[in-house]
Amino acid sequence: MKRKNTKRYTRGLDVRAMLLVLLFGLIATSLGCGFVHMRTRRVTTGDQKRGLEREIVSLDKEIATLELRFAQATDRDALAMRVRLEGSDLVQIENDYRTLHGVAIERVAMRADSLHSPAGR
Repeated sequence: MKRKNTKRYTRGLDVRAMLLVLLFGLIATSLGCGFVHMRTRRVTTGDQKRGLEREIVSLDKEIATLELRFAQATDRDALAMRVRLEGSDLVQIENDYRTLHGVAIERVAMRADSLHSPAGR
């Protein structure tokens, strides 16, 4: 007859050792979950920033395009050519400093004279 080895499983873990193993397992699990949560939050924030930066770049390109269109539409040479082609009776404006200020001074003087004259009252 064979003898059974009865002492083989008699030295098991006591309750305190099992609780310590369980506590270390819970701590390791919570640290792992916290790391994964922080990493996921950083990745999501980075994705949001990347999307906003792409939107800013596209808006900058759109603004540059609109500025070019506006500059093209208000170009003096192009406007002068359109006026000539349409046959308008507008005259060319001189960009001379003295001429511009002389016209402005004459207009102010004319307004002042009309205010002080008896016909203006």
